[in-house]
Amino acid sequence: GNLDAYVVQRQERISVLEAQYAGQQAKIAEIKAFVARFGAKATKARQAQSRLKQLDKMELIELAEERAEVQFRFPPCPPSGKEVVTLKNAAMSFGDKKIFSKFDWILQRGSRVAIVGVNGAGKTTLLKMLSSTLQLSEGSIKLGHQVKVGYYSQMQAETLRLDHTIMEELEEIAPHLPIAQVRGIAGAFLFTGDDVHKKIKVLSGGEKARVALAKLLLLPNNFLLLDEPTNHLDAESRDVLLQALMSYEGTLCLVSHDRDFVAPLVDQLLEVQNGSVTPLVISYEEYLAKKVQETRDRIKSPKKDNQVIGRNPVLEQADTPSSGTKKPSNNQARAWQTEFGKIEKEIVKLEAKQGELNHRLASEDLSQNPTLLRDLIEEQSKNQVLINEKLSRWEELASLIT
Repeated sequence: GNLDAYVVQRQERISVLEAQYAGQQAKIAEIKAFVARFGAKATKARQAQSRLKQLDKMELIELAEERAEVQFRFPPCPPSGKEVVTLKNAAMSFGDKKIFSKFDWILQRGSRVAIVGVNGAGKTTLLKMLSSTLQLSEGSIKLGHQVKVGYYSQMQAETLRLDHTIMEELEEIAPHLPIAQVRGIAGAFLFTGDDVHKKIKVLSGGEKARVALAKLLLLPNNFLLLDEPTNHLDAESRDVLLQALMSYEGTLCLVSHDRDFVAPLVDQLLEVQNGSVTPLVISYEEYLAKKVQETRDRIKSPKKDNQVIGRNPVLEQADTPSSGTKKPSNNQARAWQTEFGKIEKEIVKLEAKQGELNHRLASEDLSQNPTLLRDLIEEQSKNQVLINEKLSRWEELASLIT
């Protein structure tokens, strides 16, 4: 399920475990009291020994230690000028492939922007251009007064020094901070105890990415550029980052597929699409709803300028001698259309079922019925897998029949 479903499931599991733990502790106390009372009596000695053996064979239930809540604020940084970035007639291309062109834009101080668009449209390319990692093909880009850029890329882990430990890597960029505070930030990103003394070279790719993100948060930057920052974070670390960014006073620009992370953070959108970049004045949730509706409308409405008597142009792909692509047969096109309609109905039913399961997990008291709780969680998980599979096929068919 999604993050909201995880929070509900986690709390339910904790409640069940706490109830089981309390019951077991009561039973242990009862056995110990019996042994203490009757262990020395000849008539009860055998029963007391039997109770002790029962206690030895008991598989003890342990409650997980709750991680201390981590509060983090970005280090203070002088404010930048009012205009953080100014682009004039900006264009970016790689060979014959045009990412965008004729892009004029001024990013104001304090803005929070999400770069959106389909995979492969050029979102990361635009972010790299804003960080000056990539140079424009045409036009100009100018950073404002006292702008200090902090850039987190999906390859940022490669900049870490392999011979350093995690603590050495963090302390090197934050020598002014107390050791306890640096360890607190490391803990927020799942590095606790002796883990902070591990060498960077022995860490996994995901662990290195978390170290790189923790480093970025310790630097006093007033313009943050983040590319998929939650990819390697667990729910608690993700929440630490979200809360820190919510109180961040600088300017923020990010790329992320994490809907629940992006929605509360941003107030502006930049859409990269069909070789252009367009500023949008709608919320992230409105943008997603708009895209879903556009896809449905495109599929249901035939393209008027391509209509031919006796044929449905919506079911056919463009075919020209120079395109090199073969047009599907009418039978194939009809099969796609039929499958698309069927899958759309199935998705509606599965989403309705998921809503019912989420409601039951959130509203019913299942602490006394762990079997039912386990069954509901398993059913919810399987249902979400089906939804994801159907949505993936739905998107594939949409691209084939439009």
